[in-house]
Amino acid sequence: MADGADELRQLGTALKGADKVIRKETLASLKATTEPLGSAVKAEASTLPGRGGLAAKVAATRVSTKVRMSGRQAGVRIVGLGRLNIDRLDRGSLRHPLFGNKQHWFGQSVRPGWWSRPIEAAAPQVAEDLGNAVGAALKRHVK
Repeated sequence: MADGADELRQLGTALKGADKVIRKETLASLKATTEPLGSAVKAEASTLPGRGGLAAKVAATRVSTKVRMSGRQAGVRIVGLGRLNIDRLDRGSLRHPLFGNKQHWFGQSVRPGWWSRPIEAAAPQVAEDLGNAVGAALKRHVK
């Protein structure tokens, strides 16, 4: 039985020579499956410190879905775009200038897992939806 990454690689191979419209449609359906995760992550941003505007900055961060259909790392990733170090914040570590003085930086602990928790909670449903989307695309476009 093939896992999701194998199916995604198979789909990527099948779509390599496919019409651009078909490839674009398939990628759009994969991204649409993961789109609700961006809202869930942004909702969790309210657990971050509000003073200084961190929670608002994180909530305003653009969330993107990256789809890789080839190689050993075939899969789907949800990433935060911008200047904030989302990975460090998710691990529970925040660095900021002390009262705006960029000569003195201060380390602060924040609630860890605010990014990964909603994604992990939705992972089973998203995996099922992605599997259905990839399966449907394979049936439509692979002969």
